[in-house]
Amino acid sequence: MPQRPVQPVATDEEMRAARSIRDLLVNFGFYEIVGPALLSRASLEPFGFAPDECILISNPLTASQEALRPSLAPAMLRAMIDNLRSGARDLRLFEVSRIYSPPSIPGEPPGEILSLCVGLCGERGDHWRHGRQPIDFFDLKSVAEHALDSCRVEQAEFAPDPPPFLHPGRAARIRWNGRAIGWLGELRFDPPHAAETPQPLYMLEMQIAPLLRAAVQPRRAPIAPKFPAVERQMSLTISVDVLAARIESVIRAQSRGLLESVRLLDIARGDPLPAQRKRMLYRLAYRAADRVLASEEVDSLFEQARRSLETELGAKVGEK
Repeated sequence: MPQRPVQPVATDEEMRAARSIRDLLVNFGFYEIVGPALLSRASLEPFGFAPDECILISNPLTASQEALRPSLAPAMLRAMIDNLRSGARDLRLFEVSRIYSPPSIPGEPPGEILSLCVGLCGERGDHWRHGRQPIDFFDLKSVAEHALDSCRVEQAEFAPDPPPFLHPGRAARIRWNGRAIGWLGELRFDPPHAAETPQPLYMLEMQIAPLLRAAVQPRRAPIAPKFPAVERQMSLTISVDVLAARIESVIRAQSRGLLESVRLLDIARGDPLPAQRKRMLYRLAYRAADRVLASEEVDSLFEQARRSLETELGAKVGEK
């Protein structure tokens, strides 16, 4: 019989990124689903898709196959509702697949974008410090951060301008390199849809394709610093409307490039604070590459940051 050498399966960056995310979520206890590529227009309505944002099928076989999916979220919602109706309570589902968008130029093929969708609801597992607790927004945000890290993405932003089908205050839009690549948060629906969701449903959808350029860049170990860092803790009270990202931006603007890290340690609200104020505790680490920083220099930088926070953001700052 003729013989041919066995050739390994060729993989590209997209396949490797998808496999990395799949492995990550399976290790976290998630189950993968495979949703249909064709959806009904009714299933897209809760997510605000207009007909011109979809690729409609000219002669669909059934009413459930009217359009190519512009999002993985409708199929994920259907899977979550079906599982809840069957008696499931703690759901951890995900799908990695392509979504489709109308061509920008007539006659061109439709756009295809590899995307990730995650569905969460129910309670966290038992913990030695406490019993079972409800899943919340920050459980979902942790999943998003780990998925971004698996693609070697740094400095992604979780902006407070989510889509209208998510609860404000329990949702965010994911931005990277100045563009929106996804969203996450608790779903909210009009009464006809709310009747099908007996508990809060959390969902994340994120495009993977735009992240591939970052994923193929090799990771480099940072050079160990020669000189020690000098740390300060900053306690401040500020309006609840001011974002942590804005506070960090003001602090870094006064650091002259010597602020190595800003770590948020704690946030407190309620008594004895006024209703519209919150207390935040930060740890600031200053370091120079060519010398040991003197305490007086760090104190000067800290004082400049304090004055800027009080002047620009109306904060009241004290060192702790």
